[in-house]
Parts: sequence; structure tokens; C-alpha cells
Amino acid sequence: MLPENQAINQGWLALMNKVVDPEKPREKFSWTRVDEIIEYAKIRGMKRLGIATCYALMSESRSLSDILERNGFDVVSVSCLCGEVNPQDVGMPGDIFCNPIMQAEVLNREKTELNIMVGLCLGHDILFLRHCKAETTPLVVKDRALGHNPVAALYLNQGFYQDRFIRR
Repeated sequence: MLPENQAINQGWLALMNKVVDPEKPREKFSWTRVDEIIEYAKIRGMKRLGIATCYALMSESRSLSDILERNGFDVVSVSCLCGEVNPQDVGMPGDIFCNPIMQAEVLNREKTELNIMVGLCLGHDILFLRHCKAETTPLVVKDRALGHNPVAALYLNQGFYQDRFIRR
């Protein structure tokens, strides 16, 4: 195993030992993703967390920031409209064009240790991940049709809507 991956795997293992404690088998169902992020960051000794958010999920990001701060973390949040680009300048239509690369650069400059993605658009999340220096994890994955719960599409595909995603 590469040394740069060892700390992440050790953090994951320590987290899983708490989540899946054989002495408390029912507790594993009480851990939310937010709980896991907080515990992972604590296990790793992280203090400065970043939130990269879509402007449409600012309320959710504020709530997340409050939770993280109440748990002792220093939080830096950055909206996708930070350093907004004029779409026409890059040959794109529309009035708004987000800047996920700038989001990553802001969090890099702020020296965040763990970044949390909240609802970045597909493609923008890829660019954000490509340019981030810190470890990064998703909390909210944008899915406009399913209330940002993309796994629901997979559940729907198992029943009445099983042909929903077949393109002919």
C-alpha cells in the first residue's frame, strides 16, 4: 500500500471499528453520513474543514457548517459562484456559469484538511475533485428530480419503473 494512502485507510478502519462495533450491533444503523464525516475528521486529527457548495444548497451548507463548528471544527465554505465566469467568455450559453476550479483553489489556499461537497453539478464535481489538494468526500450529490437522493433511481429501477433508464 502506498504510504500516502495509509493514513486514509487507518482513518477508515478506526471509523468502521466504531460504526460496526460487535458489542453494539444495532448502533451501525444510527450513524449518518454527517456523523461519519465528523468522526473520521476527529480520528484523523483534522481541524480545518472545507465545504464546496452549489448556490442552490446554501441553506443545507449553512446547517452543515453550524453542525461542524459546534463539533469544534474551523469551517471554510465556498459557493460555486465564487469567481463566477461570464458564460459567453468561455463559449457557453446562459446567465450563470459556476467556477468549481476557483472553489478548489480557495479551499487549497485556506489549507483545508478535508473538503465536503454539497450538491455540485455533474462535471463541476469532477473539476473540483481534480483541482483539490485536500481529501474530499461527497455529502450531497445533486439530483434535481429525486431531492438529491440519486440512489432512489436505482430503487425505482427494481420495480415498476425498471425500463425508465433504457434508451432505445
